[in-house]
Amino acid sequence: MKTIIVLITLVILSTGILGQNINGKLGTGGQFILRDTNNTFLTLPQSTGYLNLNRSLVLPNTTGSTIGVIYKGAERLLHDYGTNNLFLGINAGNFTMTGLGNLVIGNNALDNNTTGIYNTSLGVQSLTDNTTGDNNTALGYQTLAGNISGDNNTAGGHLSLSSNTSGVGNTAFGFRSLLGNTTGTNNIAIGINAGSTITTGSNNIAIGNGTNVPTGTSSNQVRIGNTSITYAGIQVAWTITSDMRLKQNIKNSDLGLGFICKLRPVSYIRLNDESQSTEYGFISQEVDDLLKEVSPEKTGMISVDNENTYSLRYNDLIAPMVKAIQELKAENDKLKNEHEDLELRLKKLEEKLNVYSAQHENSTEK
Repeated sequence: MKTIIVLITLVILSTGILGQNINGKLGTGGQFILRDTNNTFLTLPQSTGYLNLNRSLVLPNTTGSTIGVIYKGAERLLHDYGTNNLFLGINAGNFTMTGLGNLVIGNNALDNNTTGIYNTSLGVQSLTDNTTGDNNTALGYQTLAGNISGDNNTAGGHLSLSSNTSGVGNTAFGFRSLLGNTTGTNNIAIGINAGSTITTGSNNIAIGNGTNVPTGTSSNQVRIGNTSITYAGIQVAWTITSDMRLKQNIKNSDLGLGFICKLRPVSYIRLNDESQSTEYGFISQEVDDLLKEVSPEKTGMISVDNENTYSLRYNDLIAPMVKAIQELKAENDKLKNEHEDLELRLKKLEEKLNVYSAQHENSTEK
């Protein structure tokens, strides 16, 4: 194998020389080698055409499109434009932003950024529309792609939080999780398609494959598990907040014995229960109709989600049951008092009758 060692020495002969072309042809099996006496810096074998760099490639800090940039074809591939930024990917980042501390890996990721700072964008077109949003983390294809000014969001999974524009503080992990959120804040969704119907609602939690809160435009809702779940357990009893400082418009319940007596307790088997176990409870639609019949109050006992599925908050039945027991006790106490009064009157009648009988016997003997 022939090895062609080319030693290049550039000598400027005069100020009239504007440039110099160096042409050479490698023979079969030959190499282009750049070295000094002891070190080989660069090799280019004719057999592969691969350029082998045996020392570091030093780039200056990127100050524009022509300095400190590695291109793939005509598209930028690697640069660090700005302060403490790093961009790797076809057309990742840009050469006009003032935002700092951004880490970007992926084609067309964070490519419209202007002042956004401390964003981490890993995935094709992740955070692509972001201009002023700060402290966002996007992991996956088009995660947080539509975000413009939203801050402090974390998205992991294909298309998660991809519609978010200005919502802040959202956390989404899973394929298409929180997909529809636009301006909602502080939502949490974990699981494939979890929370995908939330749009403008805030402070919602959806955990589980395909789980969604009842209404995507409402706030402060929690849904754990989808409709396929057949068991949910916890080691200790749930503790439900009931502090009076968390409530307003407190008054005695208008639901009591009349309401409880009209409820229809039923047994049933859930459609998705493979064990075909019998459960006991009520039918939400029937309870809803009964509530409308017996009380003018708007209650939260029944909820209906975006898919028109009814849910019943069984905890709300405790107060009417207690009221029913109190009403029954009041009736029982009244009957007891009436019974005692009747016994007393009967006793007095018996005493009078005894006196009368004794007097009658005495008069007969005489």
